Amino acid sequence: MPRFATAVEKQGEWKIKTRLVSETDGPGLLYGTRIRQAGWKELDREGATAWYEKDGKVIALTTFDGELYIENSSKEEIGI
Repeated sequence: MPRFATAVEKQGEWKIKTRLVSETDGPGLLYGTRIRQAGWKELDREGATAWYEKDGKVIALTTFDGELYIENSSKEEIGI
């Protein structure tokens, strides 16, 4: 969870408000590094959404200006 953020969970999906992400730059250098350090591997990217996998679990991470969304996904959903 980002340190300087407000998070809301709804039905297993997270909406995180933070000024450190953008639609064009994605999670940015800081969060991108922390995601990799936590063991998540990027599988694919399309537009503002990137899919990551760790221990067989797949998530979709979508960034907009000032907002980050995380939801469960699968390899089948992205065609892998």
